[in-house]
Amino acid sequence: MRTWIGRRGFGAGAVALLAGPALGQTFSFPTRPIRMVVPFPAGGILDAVGRGLADQMSTLLGQRVIVDNRPGGGQNIGADAVAKAAPDGHTMLLCSMPVFSTNRLLYRRLPYNVDSDLAALALVAQTVETVLVPAAFPARSLTDLVAEARAHPGRLNYASFGLGSDAHLAMELLQRQTGTRFEHVPFRGQADAFTALLANDVQVLITAHGAALPHIEGGRLRALAVLHTERQATLPGVPTSAEAGFPDLLWNATFLTATTAGTPEPAQRALAEAVQRVVASAEFRERFLVPIGLLPLAGGMAEARAAIIAARERSDRLVRDLGIALD
Repeated sequence: MRTWIGRRGFGAGAVALLAGPALGQTFSFPTRPIRMVVPFPAGGILDAVGRGLADQMSTLLGQRVIVDNRPGGGQNIGADAVAKAAPDGHTMLLCSMPVFSTNRLLYRRLPYNVDSDLAALALVAQTVETVLVPAAFPARSLTDLVAEARAHPGRLNYASFGLGSDAHLAMELLQRQTGTRFEHVPFRGQADAFTALLANDVQVLITAHGAALPHIEGGRLRALAVLHTERQATLPGVPTSAEAGFPDLLWNATFLTATTAGTPEPAQRALAEAVQRVVASAEFRERFLVPIGLLPLAGGMAEARAAIIAARERSDRLVRDLGIALD
């Protein structure tokens, strides 16, 4: 039987593992740098969050935490790298919720099984999704947008970051709850979608409002509503979906951490506690979350797993009804 004990306190460095009689040796975790795989390109929102998280975790754990960007495949390339890593806690994943929720339904052939190959560790942050239109578009409110769409079914276009993306599913939810029909125009990424929206080639985009703030403040885009229960300090004049008349129109993108399944539970706990301590720190929140409109999330392994269940309950039916199948 293995027993984990603290050495010099968790915040001061490593966690020591005292092996049982069968092994007859003592070793520590972590014993070398930890690789944090981020399945998005360098320079994006999640990459910035990951680098801030890695920096502070390095101090807590007494070993460097190094960000390894593995973009592509709807996060599956990065997730697969962690799924196939040695289960010793020295490889972790910072991803958004689709890795655990929609990807298992969207992709015909995943190279890993998310339920048996990955172990969720801790929650990090949540976006506040916002309904955006070009400044030149006449709708001044979500009610105006719905009225225009009802009057001209299929005439208005909306952008997404690809089939099955949060931008796609959130807009599908909007259409179902408002009885409207928009034409879907998927793009390969956020930059292309914003370019089309700014040019009024598409009329609607639902995305994290932090990414849109420069365009909103510059008067190029208009935010009609935040799909959240509370107004946001970064957009104080923008109503919530409930204030706009659609209380059930709620959507967010959740960021969380994970490691390779089979990693000893004490190592998982050490990583989860480090993530939680960083997210709880005022410095991390003020530098890496608040400026880009992210809400910090408190929660370790149990809360992360509960969030996964809730995300599946929210999105599984949408994905199955849409009949999306990706290679």
